[in-house]
Amino acid sequence: MAWQHCRNRRVSRGRRREFVHRQHGRRGGQAGRRNFVGFGTEELKAALILINLGAPESPTPEAARSFLYPFLSDAEVMPLNFLLRRALAAAIARGKAAGYSSRIAPIFIGGEHPLRLYTRGLAEKVGKLLPEVSVRAAFRYGSPSIADAVGAERERGARDFFFLPLYPQNASSTTVSAKLESRRQMRGGENFRFLDSYCAHPAYIRALAESLKPALERGVDAAVASFHSVPLSHLEKTPYRAECETTAKLLARACGLESFPVAWQSKMGRGRWLEPSAKEVCGRLLEGGARRVAVICPGFSADCGETLVEIGSELAEWFARRGGESLELVPSLNDSDAHAEAVLEIFKSMG
Repeated sequence: MAWQHCRNRRVSRGRRREFVHRQHGRRGGQAGRRNFVGFGTEELKAALILINLGAPESPTPEAARSFLYPFLSDAEVMPLNFLLRRALAAAIARGKAAGYSSRIAPIFIGGEHPLRLYTRGLAEKVGKLLPEVSVRAAFRYGSPSIADAVGAERERGARDFFFLPLYPQNASSTTVSAKLESRRQMRGGENFRFLDSYCAHPAYIRALAESLKPALERGVDAAVASFHSVPLSHLEKTPYRAECETTAKLLARACGLESFPVAWQSKMGRGRWLEPSAKEVCGRLLEGGARRVAVICPGFSADCGETLVEIGSELAEWFARRGGESLELVPSLNDSDAHAEAVLEIFKSMG
């Protein structure tokens, strides 16, 4: 299976403290209820932590710097020498904060970044579907952090932790980073499970297809699957490109299409990154006669600057200036009921 099951055990005062996971046929009047039993007889709930990247907490340069610096300081994002990475991260965060904050300010909803808003909303909906499990949202960069979420659940008495990063495709700068941070929270007697990828999960593909079908039914000339680009060097750690292509292939099939083009967006800095860009792909479609194009971003579980600004605003305006009739951004799954139901099915597949 895609998830990794990590278990820590320790011996304390000659007694082994081991987490025991049991299935009871009937307890408390509920048939087939899953019970998580710790040392002794105390019954515990499991904890499901939905992890997303994070975003600035307000559309200000200060908030942008507070988000950008830890993000860029991550060795999985910029695999450089420690001192060089920190210095470069600080310089970029200072230099980009003002422009970045003004660029994303229009997408804030009621003073909150949509990624943060939708991730929390999704966790709330999934929690209602899983009354036997405590569901929390956590952000790799920002608050509440993964450590915050684990700490809160630990205080509540949880010993069985499920980490489900809302990154459908496994990339070193997202999934691997979240996995390492999750592992750092492990303690003896606690049971951790981490999902590396759900790029081909039927529930995820089904939810994506349902989100894309309205645009297809309106009669677009072409559809494009746009994924976040990464440096080619990052592909040595994970099967990210193959997983993105798998998602695109399965999504096309679910929509009754033979295929549709894959594009790569959000390149940062120099160096060799995955190509072609979303602009290049849409430009070729325009040259081929496609005047109405729909773009879906399957790798983004919640809308953010990369979807709403880069694709929905900037790319759409570029497309129109070159004679296109419309470039429609298909909304991310966000906190929709379909997304919550898909996450429920994905969680069940974790065992």
